[in-house]
Amino acid sequence: MAKIWVDCDEVLSETIDEILKRWVFKWKNIKKTDINSYFLRDVKKLNITKEIGIEQFFWFFASDDFFKTKPVKWALKKLKELKKQWHKLYVVTARAEQFKDKTIERVNIHFPWIFSGFLFMNQFKQNEVSKSKLCKDLWIEILIDDSVNNLKDINSAWIPWILLDKPWNRGVEDWELLKRVDSRDDVDISYFIK
Repeated sequence: MAKIWVDCDEVLSETIDEILKRWVFKWKNIKKTDINSYFLRDVKKLNITKEIGIEQFFWFFASDDFFKTKPVKWALKKLKELKKQWHKLYVVTARAEQFKDKTIERVNIHFPWIFSGFLFMNQFKQNEVSKSKLCKDLWIEILIDDSVNNLKDINSAWIPWILLDKPWNRGVEDWELLKRVDSRDDVDISYFIK
């Protein structure tokens, strides 16, 4: 049995698809494939400030549009498989605590009885906690994530992770503690369990 952390946005929920429909991005004709960084301020085609990028995520999570977000198609089936193998699954997200109730409600609607707990990093807040610290505190053994923004932090903690292929993480290659995957069928934690 392993303790597995599952990221929320883009692993459980197609968040970027909905955010790109919002007013500040809609007129720019941006597609998901144009997103070369999960930090929207770094996407040259958007030409926005860090503050506007953060504001758009916060606005989205606070809005009713948040409930339109679709789950990642294959996630439920794969998570059920992992749960049947007696693994403990946790949601660990960069989202702020202020969105805790909505996030838990939304995850439990699409992934009932899957997760043993939820952890919030409070990214971009004064009380932000690193993903590696949260993982160490919980003794998480494997990560399933899409963001390379935490790569150095997680690697310094020597926690193995499965990186789901997304436009913003292309170019990152497998190594001892990182396994890139393209689809649900490729998510195989036995790669890390000896």
